[in-house]
Amino acid sequence: GSVIGTSNEGNDYGVYCNVEAGSGKCGGNRGWTDSSDERLKKDIKTVDNALEKVLNLRGVSFYWKSDAKNEDPNLGLIAQEVLPIVPEVISKNAEGYYTIEQSQLVALLINAIKEQQSQIERQEQYIRSQQWKLNELEDRIGEIEEK
Repeated sequence: GSVIGTSNEGNDYGVYCNVEAGSGKCGGNRGWTDSSDERLKKDIKTVDNALEKVLNLRGVSFYWKSDAKNEDPNLGLIAQEVLPIVPEVISKNAEGYYTIEQSQLVALLINAIKEQQSQIERQEQYIRSQQWKLNELEDRIGEIEEK
């Protein structure tokens, strides 16, 4: 296959694309890195309503129309469905097809988990207070029954 960015250590590819047999699979054995240094950013704001946005996204399984064999199902999102929810991650390529910069969804998922954890903690606190009230009522009922 076609190889991009090989190392000098045999088949130890940093990044590769295999175009043989029409697979079009790309990958590598190194993590993809995005520039993320605070010094490169401005107007930094926390992502709000992340959980609501995540709950409105729909993960799908699908086959690519270009994959005549349809051997391997794929998992992903539909860009047109993501666009009204998280427009920041959607672009159009030169041919007019939508693309998703999926790595940006990590920030959304992190904040959604944090929001969900806050909900869980509030519910746990409420459950503890209800259990305390229930214990108090059971004690009072026990005292009344003893009389």
